[in-house]
Amino acid sequence: MGKVSAALLVIGVAGLSGFAGLGAGRYGHAVTAVAFMLMAGTIGLLAVVARERRLALEELARIGRRWEAVAAADDLTGLGNRTRLLEDVQALIARGTRYGNPFGVALFEVPGEPDADDVKAVAEVIAAEARSADTCYRVARNRFATLLPEQDETGAALAAERIRRALAELLHLDVHRGVSAFSPWVLRGAAELLLRAESDLGTVTPPP
Repeated sequence: MGKVSAALLVIGVAGLSGFAGLGAGRYGHAVTAVAFMLMAGTIGLLAVVARERRLALEELARIGRRWEAVAAADDLTGLGNRTRLLEDVQALIARGTRYGNPFGVALFEVPGEPDADDVKAVAEVIAAEARSADTCYRVARNRFATLLPEQDETGAALAAERIRRALAELLHLDVHRGVSAFSPWVLRGAAELLLRAESDLGTVTPPP
């Protein structure tokens, strides 16, 4: 209960007490009835104030979640961006360290300077080839990534090769791919995992 609600309750109680004192007089029954009506109105007002405050807090929380989602998404494709990728890798590392779950990281690099239509087409194919548990990202102007939960390095390599072939068949693009994997027996941080996948590409990181 906030300060305003508490003040209203005090006023209501004070009013009830005052009217109750008058109730001993000639119009006792009528005054008491009025006092209870005032008290009921005060309680009703408190309920309205509490409800409006709860709705306002819920709306603020919804807006906050919306802005977080927008900040972590690539503007052109709607996939996660590099910030979201790093956050998700850290979360999977924490889970894998605690429970022993492996996961893979697959990077895909489109050669040359793809235009906006090419970028969106690549994003659509990668997303379509992903499993329901996988998450896809655009991490640079011509580079994409997929997180592959519960996949070791062999499984991640197979998944990456499947996606690479789909891009070649559907879009006629010779996309480079690189893979790394987290294992609870060989602990690596997020930066090291991404660097190993980039090394597998055999190229340097393009500027964002």
